[in-house]
Amino acid sequence: MTKLDHKDFKQINNLIEITNSLDVLYQKLADLEINGQKDTDAYQNLLEYLKVAVEVEKQAYEDCNLASSKGIAWVRYLLNNRLSSPFEGNLESILKPNDNDRIIKRIINILIHKVFANPEAIKDIYPGIMLQILEELENDGYDKYVPLDISDNYLIHDALYNDVLSCFLTFLNEFIEDPRFSDYQADLIKTKYNVAFSNQNIESAMLFSGFADFKDLYVNSQVVAQMADIDFYETLASSYGEITCLKQIAKIIDLSDADYQKKTNSKVSILRICLMQAALVLIDAAALEEFDADFHKFLENTKYVSKYTISKQIILSIFEKSQKDKEKVRTFSLW
Repeated sequence: MTKLDHKDFKQINNLIEITNSLDVLYQKLADLEINGQKDTDAYQNLLEYLKVAVEVEKQAYEDCNLASSKGIAWVRYLLNNRLSSPFEGNLESILKPNDNDRIIKRIINILIHKVFANPEAIKDIYPGIMLQILEELENDGYDKYVPLDISDNYLIHDALYNDVLSCFLTFLNEFIEDPRFSDYQADLIKTKYNVAFSNQNIESAMLFSGFADFKDLYVNSQVVAQMADIDFYETLASSYGEITCLKQIAKIIDLSDADYQKKTNSKVSILRICLMQAALVLIDAAALEEFDADFHKFLENTKYVSKYTISKQIILSIFEKSQKDKEKVRTFSLW
């Protein structure tokens, strides 16, 4: 186990300071959009500042010159000592508009990507430690039994996660633009910026587009699978989609009709709906049909009492819409 010294703590604190400055810019951009000022010079100037700040951050990580073992040691230190609450998974984190741990989580995710995305860099790390870290961080559909080496396993699950986030933002944008949900618009816009802050792939896409709204459904993970010679992509994507979707169903279905009277519950329900829709587009047509049928059987075979009618209808409507959503998906492939 690599021990941290004074230099390590100094570098970690520097990364925290830089990440805090990024978060301030993100929150200011969100506030400007909420106030209808996205097309102003003030917004564009802040966006340019953010681009520069992201480059400063990248250089800071390069300056740390992290070996794989040290990177893992930093992650374990941050997980055990710098989070105010246990790491419950990245997808759950983005449901919190005011997640106090988002600074540390961004750093953790960047460190993990730097270590796990490099097959050569992780050869000297005991596999059991790698799997333990992955299970702690990527419990949103991560399956340690997938027959792949650790690096490929991380890369394909990371690609699937990125697809879920990208599709999530597309569905989220539909709610933001729908006047029926105007009471929730500010919180939904904040969530959009928090997603970009939490994920470098989404961040890069949004910085490139000038934070243009996500309008289309894109799935890029198949390319990653092809590059890694993974020949069971559809099964893997469907499994990931089902696991992610089931977690959202479990949360939505737990809300009674009375619970929806609380604005907080309704707001989080909207976000879970978007996540469920995003997860469903990863499931292939045959598996989706079976998944839908299984949920209907669940409703028929359980005493789902009348006080849960809103949640029931929400989930049924999502399944009903899912096939049409899949038809809108743009899938990229190497061949």
